[in-house]
Amino acid sequence: MLGFALLVLGAGCVETEGRGVVTSCEGSFAAEIGAECDFAGSCTAGGVRCGPVRSCSDGQIIEQVPRCPPDAMPPDAPPPPPDAGPDAPPPPDAMPDAPPPPPDAMPDAPPPPPDAMPDAPPPPRDAMPDAPPPRDAGPPDPVWTTCDDFVDLGGHAGDRCDPDTFMPCMLANACCNRRISCTRDGRAVYSDSCLPDCTLPMCEGWGPPPPAFTTCTSAWDCEDGEGCFPPGATYCGDVCEVSECVTDADCPLETVCETDPTACGCGVAVERCRPPCATSGCLADEVCLPDGHCRPLSCEGEWDCPASASCRPSHPAADRHGCLRRSCFSDADCDCGSCIDDLCWDGPGTCRFLGG
Repeated sequence: MLGFALLVLGAGCVETEGRGVVTSCEGSFAAEIGAECDFAGSCTAGGVRCGPVRSCSDGQIIEQVPRCPPDAMPPDAPPPPPDAGPDAPPPPDAMPDAPPPPPDAMPDAPPPPPDAMPDAPPPPRDAMPDAPPPRDAGPPDPVWTTCDDFVDLGGHAGDRCDPDTFMPCMLANACCNRRISCTRDGRAVYSDSCLPDCTLPMCEGWGPPPPAFTTCTSAWDCEDGEGCFPPGATYCGDVCEVSECVTDADCPLETVCETDPTACGCGVAVERCRPPCATSGCLADEVCLPDGHCRPLSCEGEWDCPASASCRPSHPAADRHGCLRRSCFSDADCDCGSCIDDLCWDGPGTCRFLGG
């Protein structure tokens, strides 16, 4: 089975530019598109979450714009203007007030109507009402301190990182080598080198669905009213099972309240009353405890996580064994298989009716 190899590079690697020829991907952002180049791979500029990707093709710098998630800032968005205070100078193109014409040049103005009120003078500066407080901008973006956490917990190019602790690392699969590093100003950047026309193989154990089903990597591949279900996901259709107990006290004598991993609860755990595991046994990926309950085997020494997953038992999104699937933006982010709805899976999913 092909898998990503995670290698830590030294912090002293420095790329240099030749005279008139751009020799590093990061340095290409200081040159014009079409400039002469001699480097491999591609990379994004730091400072944005999803930005243009530059590479060297036929000796010239080229730039591509990736498909960005909805919450990403467009790479060409201008920064917001600073708050203009009362003493801020006028903009450069503002014309100064013209002096009034001499008194003898003013035509006689008609008298104002009786109900016309003279213009009120502006209120003094200290009488202005307080400005409304700024809106809550939400929690700040995470600052990645290690490349391991960045890879396992869903980091993206342009995320903030700590250049003092974030050591560069390499990810490699059957098609691409990716170097992940942290710039001096604290932004994660990629540099990719991929084989042309390469297709990432499926993970070991994945089998194609029956011909009647459409394969997918997101709901956009499916018809209206359908969803994309990853390999091995439980399909409930219109029927969602419910629990019959919460604790052992809710069950008849000589039975225990146990989670049924085979039940279809539409995303909610289903609890069943069943005999103690000493007599009824457990599933192959579980162990029987003295209190009669079955416990899933832990990835900490008892269970091997699948490809593109790491052992993170304390993470809220980990599965029952404590394995956390890697976040992804495309198949190239995975060891093998497919990127389905931003997570790496063993292969493409299938379109199924959502029910309801």
